[in-house]
Amino acid sequence: MHKEIKELLNSKMLLYHIIPLEGSIAGFVYRSRRGRYHIFISSALNHEAQRRVFYHEAWHVIADMPRMPFIVGLNMQGERFEAVAEQQAKYTCNSS
Repeated sequence: MHKEIKELLNSKMLLYHIIPLEGSIAGFVYRSRRGRYHIFISSALNHEAQRRVFYHEAWHVIADMPRMPFIVGLNMQGERFEAVAEQQAKYTCNSS
């Protein structure tokens, strides 16, 4: 697991929730007013897919949200930051 992700989890600044999500949404991240990041992951996904979504969204927290705190959008798979997050998620899942 990436060091920064581990630190955020240990400090309770990054929390994750497995919940029912509508449609084809696999997951998303939300920053609360208290500054905590909440990753919401679809309960319809299998365990491996949930892990990948967790790492994908966690990458957004450590790499993208400090410089783009208000990322709002669906169907943004073509954006570079989405491709990088997906690469990092796959790498982390394959190496752990």
